[in-house]
Amino acid sequence: MLTALFACREETRVNMVSGTLYQDCENKLSNAEVALKANIGVDFGDPIILGTAVTNASGQFSFAYELEEDDEGTGDLLLIKTNSFETIISDIKLNIDQQLELYRNNQTSIKVNLAGNLVFSATDTLFYGINKKAVEEFKVQPSNGVIDTIIISVPNLEQGKTFDAVFYFGLGLADFQLAKEALSIQDSSYQHIPLMLKPCAKSESVEMVLN
Repeated sequence: MLTALFACREETRVNMVSGTLYQDCENKLSNAEVALKANIGVDFGDPIILGTAVTNASGQFSFAYELEEDDEGTGDLLLIKTNSFETIISDIKLNIDQQLELYRNNQTSIKVNLAGNLVFSATDTLFYGINKKAVEEFKVQPSNGVIDTIIISVPNLEQGKTFDAVFYFGLGLADFQLAKEALSIQDSSYQHIPLMLKPCAKSESVEMVLN
């Protein structure tokens, strides 16, 4: 008696990656080669480079790649140079369609506002910073209104995602240090203001209220 054995064939999915690549927050990057690289550790039978494209005059690109339906993992979108490459966005989810807006150099401006009824003396110093930016700032005897504009680099993100950061502040160095130490304490919000930033945003703001 002969028994026929039939191998199950895996179903595959065709995925589209498209978007626009900018040199900075205003200028689009044309004639640039981009490639999607599967991160090390994913067990795909496909090559590490899943797909490539060259941006058109408007900085737009589009390409397709195919994976088995059950394949999961992440990848990096690279800008291919003559002798090297540059990672434009990291750890994007694979095996789904992606529509991306990407910037080689992007900076977000955050206006720092001060409000409240506290009257500052000539010896009062207000310290503040953002946990994703190393430089901390201070103002001596500040007054209400816009007291500063902080420029921060924000990485490229998948559509719908934001770059989470924390603005922290303190009146006087001791109070500021307490706010800074509280960054490492789970669920602490002492002198903290959460930020959800997007690449190249121009209207972000934060407001400290001191009474």
